[in-house]
Amino acid sequence: MELSQLIRRLEDESLKVLDFFNQLEEDAWEEEIYTDGEIWKVHQILAHFVSVERAFQWLTEDIVSGGGGTPEDFDLDRFNNAQVRQLQPLPREELITAFQAERAKTIDQASRYDAHDLKQEGHHPWFGQTSVEKLLKLLYRHNQLHLRDIRRYLSSRTP
Repeated sequence: MELSQLIRRLEDESLKVLDFFNQLEEDAWEEEIYTDGEIWKVHQILAHFVSVERAFQWLTEDIVSGGGGTPEDFDLDRFNNAQVRQLQPLPREELITAFQAERAKTIDQASRYDAHDLKQEGHHPWFGQTSVEKLLKLLYRHNQLHLRDIRRYLSSRTP
């Protein structure tokens, strides 16, 4: 995929995320979506989105600059839970603003990459050795999967 297409997808998906959370009904924010391990409500999932943006900025930049990505023994669940615990005290309006700002930084960073940069590979704790291009695709797909889970849960509770 060309860089311009990746950027466009990151932009489009960002608008969908912002639209989703801005239109979410008040009672939905406290719904428990994930209960295996630590409980993540909708609010914590938005905090996770902010954390993932920051983590992927670091990861892709590390790979493009010649680093290896995350260490082989990186504990993704521990990292995600710790990041969410750190961000969850923020009010949802601040998390929405933070997601928007972090996605803008991601897009700005990615827009400076060239075809060679997109092919660079490094380690991701879930996908193993993978390219920057695939990581950027994963970034927008990741949010789509979580939003799908939220929508499924919320639709299942409606009579």
